[in-house]
Amino acid sequence: MAISGDKGVLIQTKTSSIDDYKHGWDTVKELIAGRAFYEAKHPGVAFKLVGLSNQFFNSHALQNAQLNKVQLIDQTELEKLIARFPIGLLEVEKFAWV
Repeated sequence: MAISGDKGVLIQTKTSSIDDYKHGWDTVKELIAGRAFYEAKHPGVAFKLVGLSNQFFNSHALQNAQLNKVQLIDQTELEKLIARFPIGLLEVEKFAWV
């Protein structure tokens, strides 16, 4: 979760060590449930919902994400983001210990 003013982002991550694994729509369900909790905890903040995986999402997940305005980022898109915004271990450690 991240908040800046009246905008927030909720991120749910899913990982799998199985190549080409396709996650179901649990990510979408968990984000929708989480939004209600965080909107109650942070009144006036509008949360964007983002699901992220090192693998992929199945068609059911993609369909439900679209219906519920959830952005899903799969392995292909994640690779593009990492290439576009490279970060080293030192930056991760600085962020983790703030």
